[in-house]
Order: sequence, then C-alpha cells, then structure tokens
Amino acid sequence: NQVVSKRLQISLLASPTMQQGLLSTPFHRVYDQSSNLMHEKLPNSRIKMPLGIRANYFLGNRMVLRMHYRYYMDNWAVTGHTVNVELPIKVSERLTISPYARYHEQTAADNYAPFEMHMTNAEFRTSDIDLSALNSLFAGLHFRYQKLNGFWGIDKWNKIELRTGFYTQSTGRTAQIISIGTGYSIK
Repeated sequence: NQVVSKRLQISLLASPTMQQGLLSTPFHRVYDQSSNLMHEKLPNSRIKMPLGIRANYFLGNRMVLRMHYRYYMDNWAVTGHTVNVELPIKVSERLTISPYARYHEQTAADNYAPFEMHMTNAEFRTSDIDLSALNSLFAGLHFRYQKLNGFWGIDKWNKIELRTGFYTQSTGRTAQIISIGTGYSIK
C-alpha cells in the first residue's frame, strides 16, 4: 500500500495459489467429435498467479473513485483481465449510493473444447464454460443506509444494504441480482 497524496492511495496485489488433487468434476459430461459420452478430466495440479493494482482517489468529502485492475494467468493457459470501477457517493450522513461496474475477459484453457469438439484420445478434457474464452460485464447500484442509534429500537442493528446488478456474459449467460444485507455491531 502507498499513500501517494492526500487524495490518492495505491495498492499492489499478488495472490499466488497452487492447487493439488481432484480438480475436475467427473460427473460433468463431455462429448467427443463422434458424439461419444466421456467424463471431464483435468490435470491434478494448477498454479494460479493473479496480479493487481487498486487505486482510491478521493474526489471530495462525499465521493471516492475506487478502481481495481487484475491480470490473471495460470498453467492451464487461462489468462484474463478484470477492471472494476466503483463510485461511492455519500448523499447524506446516513445514505451512500455506489454505482459500480466490472468488466472481465479471458482466454480458454488448453483442455477446453465446446460440445462435440473434443478429440477421442485427449488426455484431458472439459466443456466447462467457465474455462472457455469469454468476456463479461456486471454493473449495478449499491445502497447503504446507516443509523448509529439503530433501527426500530434495536441499538446494535445499525446498517441496511441493498445491492442490485445485471450480469451478462459473451457465452449467452445473463443474470439479474438483488441482495439485501444488514449490519450489527457488537459493542
């Protein structure tokens, strides 16, 4: 982490990971070019290396621009880029509204092939869309309402949050998401 100025803070991030064991899902179906049914089979080890940079820029007393970029690579040949942007706006002492967006793109794993495209003699194979080449966009709004003296006579219950968003992926997947959260302090 580095404080660059009164308004700008930057963080560099790295999260190397090594996985060992059963990394495939054997009950996932995979079909070869002759329409033969096979099961998913992936290598039993995976090394992941995400690298990122996060920057927060304070635009004044009521706004902070939060930005995050992540580069991802692994030994299955997946590489990816993710950009997040969020702009929390303090509307009042109690209410904060945060528009946000995340864009992601990635390459396919070496062992990925779509339906009926695998070679019969392939040592490893998957048709899991999450390991395909894709891009996605997730955007929405986050509302946070806080009261120091609590809600409806419950002192320690001090926060209510609503997060809504729309997700779309180049593979055709879409989702609309609404989540509600609360905060409770243990003082």
